Amino acid sequence: MKKTAGIALVCTKTCRVLFLLKATGGSSGTWGFPGGTMDEGETYEETMYRETEEETGISRSQISNVKYLADVKSDKKVFKLYIGEIGDEIDPVLSDEHSDYAWVSMEKVGKIDGLPMKPSNMGLLPKISSEVKCVSNSLNENYHFLKMSFRRFY
Repeated sequence: MKKTAGIALVCTKTCRVLFLLKATGGSSGTWGFPGGTMDEGETYEETMYRETEEETGISRSQISNVKYLADVKSDKKVFKLYIGEIGDEIDPVLSDEHSDYAWVSMEKVGKIDGLPMKPSNMGLLPKISSEVKCVSNSLNENYHFLKMSFRRFY
């Protein structure tokens, strides 16, 4: 059975979650969390940190208050999702696995056209929402998402 782990990164200043647009594989064209497959000898938590740094350039030292959130299991795979905090909305340095990113408020996740998510990720959103307690009235809400959308038209 394939073992995988990922993290829902929540920016404490804006109360938004980082999503990555998958560019390769069977999930290509869908949005999800940083994460990936466990290497031999790794724990799920070590996998989550390594994959996050490989896919975004965000290091373990930049993430705080990490805790286990949920499992998603199928016949072929186990995915363990963690949740953690980051102080600022960092512009990730994306790996070849991803083509874009967006920091999205929990209220808008699943409601934005052009933000297709895997059904397994959609099922995790209520758990993530229950953990995100901050309130944001930022004027820059969805700035990156809009910038990303407009960039596609040029």
